[in-house]
Amino acid sequence: MFSYDLGGGAELRMLERRHAAEFLTMVEENRAFFGEWLGWARRIQTVEEAERFITTGIDRYADDGLPWVGIWQDGRMAGGILFFPLEERIQATKIGYWLAKWANGRG
Repeated sequence: MFSYDLGGGAELRMLERRHAAEFLTMVEENRAFFGEWLGWARRIQTVEEAERFITTGIDRYADDGLPWVGIWQDGRMAGGILFFPLEERIQATKIGYWLAKWANGRG
C-alpha cells in the first residue's frame, strides 16, 4: 500500500477497495458540500457504489500509472486526489481534488 506522510497528522494513501465504507461516510457527511461540484458525490449512495468508484481508480492506475489517493488527517479520511489520463500530445495530466468541509482552511 502506498502511503506518504505530509506532516502535521496528514497522510496520502492509495485508495483501495477496503476504504469504501470510510469513503462513503465521508461522502455522506459532505454530500451537499461536494455535490455542488462533484457529480459522483450525488450519485454514490451505497458501499458497493463507493467500491465501484474506487475500483475505477485502481483500474485506471493499472492502465496509466496515475493513482487515485485519499487524504487522511489524524487518521480520518479528509479528501482525495484523482489524476486523469495523460494527454500524450502535450504530456500533461489533470488533477481533481476534494476536501471534507471540516478539513478546509488548514493550508
